[in-house]
Formats: sequence, C-alpha cells, structure tokens
Amino acid sequence: MTAQAVRGTLLAPPGLFTRVRFHLAQRQARRQLQELDDRLLRDIGFARDDNEIRRFLK
Repeated sequence: MTAQAVRGTLLAPPGLFTRVRFHLAQRQARRQLQELDDRLLRDIGFARDDNEIRRFLK
C-alpha cells in the first residue's frame, strides 16, 4: 500500500467502509440468488415473479 493510498484511507468519510461492505455483500447475495433455479427459489419461499425478489434480482 502506498503512502498516498494510506492517506486516502485515513481521509475517507465515516461510514464509507461500512456502506461499501454492505454493498458488496448485497451484490454477492443478489448474484447467488440469480443462479438459483425456480424450484430452489420456491424451496426457500420465493418465486422469481414475486415483486420483492424481482426488485432484488435486478
């Protein structure tokens, strides 16, 4: 890590890393759900055409 990268890290706004971690975790969950077939989605209580899951899978 360069000195400039360290300085940039120290100057990052509070909560930035928490938001980035949340975004990355949400993106990973979205990708995993997209890979499930319809039968597996039904097994966990979702259907691909449900509004809640459709919005999340976009």
